[in-house]
Formats: sequence, structure tokens, C-alpha cells
Amino acid sequence: MGCSVAVDGEWAIVGSCGDSKFSGLSGAGAAYYLNVNDNGIHLVLTSPDPSQLAHFGSAVALLRVGTTTTVLIGAEGATANGAPFVGAAYLFTISHLPAPAGMSQRFSRKLIASDGMDYDHVGCAVAMHGGRALVGARGPDSPMGGRAASRVNGGVYVFDMASGSQIAKLVPSSVDGPTCLWFGAS
Repeated sequence: MGCSVAVDGEWAIVGSCGDSKFSGLSGAGAAYYLNVNDNGIHLVLTSPDPSQLAHFGSAVALLRVGTTTTVLIGAEGATANGAPFVGAAYLFTISHLPAPAGMSQRFSRKLIASDGMDYDHVGCAVAMHGGRALVGARGPDSPMGGRAASRVNGGVYVFDMASGSQIAKLVPSSVDGPTCLWFGAS
């Protein structure tokens, strides 16, 4: 617990990317939504498609507006596009309801890079602003591709949070950059 942390006001989301308690799968991960004033864990968020070593919670972000909190959770080891360790990010909505109802959570969507390949580690960093989700990937665009890469340049994927559509991909200006630049890693 604590591999990633984000706070907005009195609420925090804490990633536990090695957690296996809820899925029974080693390294599947989880994220804990808590109130920093009462030190209480109010919700536990888990991947809707857990897998071993997905590392759900490897990066977290939250944005609270009124009684609604949007949570973005990276899972840099998630399987996507049929390949291992492509990674992904997951959007959740948490509604704070009047007592005695408490709060409710809803999985919104899984964000997947359109060109994701094995060992891209999409979801190693996440951020949100203005209806956009930015999802870092420390492994894409290597000249040799995937795990065998001698140089890893990285990238950042920009998604529209309402539709889940990928709208841009930001990459270093030159593939001749330094070895292990890891653009997009936090």
C-alpha cells in the first residue's frame, strides 16, 4: 500500500499495486479511497478485469467537484490488445450521498492506447484536467519495440474522459534521444 497517492481536499486515493487480497491474483492491485481527517478507508477500488501482475494502482489521480469524485487509476502491467504488460488506466466515479446512504462507486471505462504493445507499461503515470485524462507509458516507441528495446523513449496518451477516445499521443521530439529517456514516466 502506498505505491501512489493523490489528494484533493480531505479525500485521498492510495494505490496498492502489489495487493492480491481482493482478487487472489499476485500483484493484481487495488486502490483505497480514504478521508484524511478521519483516517478511515471508505471504499476499495479494484480492477473490473483483474490479472496477475497488472499492478492496478501503480498511479492514481482524483478530481473532486461538488459531491462527485472522478478517480483515474493506472495499471501498468495490465493485459490489453491481447498482449502482456501493455498497461491501461481505469476511470471510476464516486458519488457522495447524504446519510445514511453514504457513497457509491461506478466503473466508467478502461482507457487503452490504440498502438499499445507488450511491455509499454501504459498507466505508469496518470493525471486529469479539463475533461482530459493523460496516461503515461514509459515503454512505447522504442526502435526495437517491446521488451527487447535497447532504448525506451516513452510517451503520453491523451484521452477524452467522457467518451474514452484517445485524442492524442505525445512523444519525445527525437527518437535519437538518450537511452532510457522514459518520457511519460512519473
